[in-house]
Amino acid sequence: MKTHLKSSIQYIVAVCIGAGVLTSAVPAIGNPLKLRLKLGPMADYGATPWYSEAVIFDNNKLKFALDTGANFTWVTSDLCTTSACQAHSRIDTTSSTFTWVDRSLQYHSFGPWGAMVTKTGKAPAKIADAEAIDIQLFASKFYKGAKFQTLAWDGGIGFPSESSEVAKGSGFPFLDLLTNKIVANPVVSFYTDRPSKSGEVVLGGDNPVHYDASRAAKLTPTKTRVKYLWGTELHRFEIGGQSLPPLAGKTFFLDTGSSHFKGDRDYIKPILDKFVNLKDAIGNPVFSRTLDGQGNWIGLYYTDGPAHSYDNLLPDVTVVIGQKCGGQNGVVAVTLRPDQYSYLIEQGDRSGKWALAFQILDGVGGLLVGSTFMDLVYTTFSYKSDAGTLSQDVMKIYPKKRGEQPKTFECLNS
Repeated sequence: MKTHLKSSIQYIVAVCIGAGVLTSAVPAIGNPLKLRLKLGPMADYGATPWYSEAVIFDNNKLKFALDTGANFTWVTSDLCTTSACQAHSRIDTTSSTFTWVDRSLQYHSFGPWGAMVTKTGKAPAKIADAEAIDIQLFASKFYKGAKFQTLAWDGGIGFPSESSEVAKGSGFPFLDLLTNKIVANPVVSFYTDRPSKSGEVVLGGDNPVHYDASRAAKLTPTKTRVKYLWGTELHRFEIGGQSLPPLAGKTFFLDTGSSHFKGDRDYIKPILDKFVNLKDAIGNPVFSRTLDGQGNWIGLYYTDGPAHSYDNLLPDVTVVIGQKCGGQNGVVAVTLRPDQYSYLIEQGDRSGKWALAFQILDGVGGLLVGSTFMDLVYTTFSYKSDAGTLSQDVMKIYPKKRGEQPKTFECLNS
């Protein structure tokens, strides 16, 4: 049936092109799929504000994060009636195309972030302009924690680095696209630009119009105890040109479901210590401490004013990673200005305040970052494909041709 459907689509496309009716409405089988990203409001909880509406279940227009920091796929469902769920669009589990796979309840903890309770279902989804495929996912019945209410998206599609690490019961949509030969190449690419509030994800390839290939930086894999994360070696982390020893040689994760830098206390506290006692020209503290629900210090927010008003006072931050850059053995040093490692809180707790994009989150096993860093570069995630399984191959970051740039993107000899 699937082969017949593909043949029918190819025949219709060929006839329409021959008649001069259609040029690119339906992508050729195996070609990359391009999904537009939109920028939602930033809240102070560490999740990315970027989402896509290019994944359609029936007529449900849902906002999905395309998340390299998750090993499962989930969505808010109509089973949930709490205020946190009603703040989101929800999948219709009464639809004739939705089927239950497992009605037993599963509890998914996100530590201090919150938790959700789900059942497991399956429904056909149309991704961009490709033919629909069945996707198995967790349908959320309950959210615990206020952060879900202001989440910019209604669900998340996981792109774990290892297919063997996919959570039991969840599907892996990108593997399904490859298995069904809807896309051919095991590569996922991300482009985002905060000023224009626009972005793009390419499933099965990349888009050279957005990046400078001459300075590509190759990031080879490094694994820690969280094996589904996309990790590489962090050679150095510098503040104001000075390296922080606790971070040298640790693992650096690129997580498209995240916004700011996060990591274990041993790694983030040395960063916060560099900022916490800074004072402005008249002796007022620049930062106030952010505490969690147990009173533990986890971050910093600006006591007064926007981040850019302190550009002359605050140091730059530099991440040094990679094994090749610009075609040569070496590393890449990406430097962020103070306004680039800070963000305006647009909704939820401390709305209207600015915060530093560094927060303690124990259990990461290294230093993790999302849009704070990735909005400034073009990123590709490549898999090794073998007998129906996927495993992490190299990541690459490139300087962008247009849009917001880091302060510097430098290839250095190792």
